[in-house]
Amino acid sequence: MITEVCTQRLKSNPAAEFATSKVELTVMVMNCISNHADALQENMKDYASNSKDESIKGVFLECSKAYMGTKKDLLSAIIHLKSHEFDEAESSVTGAVFQHHLCHSTIKSYKQIKISRKLAYEMEVYEELCFTATRIIEPL
Repeated sequence: MITEVCTQRLKSNPAAEFATSKVELTVMVMNCISNHADALQENMKDYASNSKDESIKGVFLECSKAYMGTKKDLLSAIIHLKSHEFDEAESSVTGAVFQHHLCHSTIKSYKQIKISRKLAYEMEVYEELCFTATRIIEPL
């Protein structure tokens, strides 16, 4: 199921109504995920710059880099989708999820790190969007 956030973005995208294939629609979902990764990357940079503890700052900087890496995976997925290389596209999305999980698990491992509910929610939405994309790609 595509989340409400992505559904709203798709509805606001004039090209979405003219999508003629699952591939085109999936590319739009991938762009939505990529935009979400941008926001998470910026949030992580903000948390890093506001942290006084160097080890915590390092965690957030690594997470920021991880979300930058997810952008590369997502771009790769889009390229593979457009080339009808669906297994490779799915693998690229899996790579984006893996980097997200590294960040998430590192944050959880530091008991002294506190993130806002909003950021935690945005991380959940990112993961849900990636799993949605994977479910769309699998049968292609």
